[in-house]
Amino acid sequence: MKSDMWTTKDGRQIPVVDMDDRHVLSTIRLLKRRSVILGLAIHEDAMSKRFNATNMKETERWIGIFVSEARRRKLDGWTAFGIKATETLDSE
Repeated sequence: MKSDMWTTKDGRQIPVVDMDDRHVLSTIRLLKRRSVILGLAIHEDAMSKRFNATNMKETERWIGIFVSEARRRKLDGWTAFGIKATETLDSE
């Protein structure tokens, strides 16, 4: 299984599969907040719109990766973040 590398806030790179459960869940929460902020910012000028749309796609991709990992581990806390199963990417 290919391991996606997450960059922590202090700049370290860590495979998603090696993160502890709490870190996986807190990262989903962070990404969900980021997607809301980017969604609100998409209504700006054309250049910002393109930048935000690109970041939104990347954020959504990462949400899918982390939710798939949470599901693989049978963690149930991620559902509290308002993420629907249809928003995730199943890499299983």
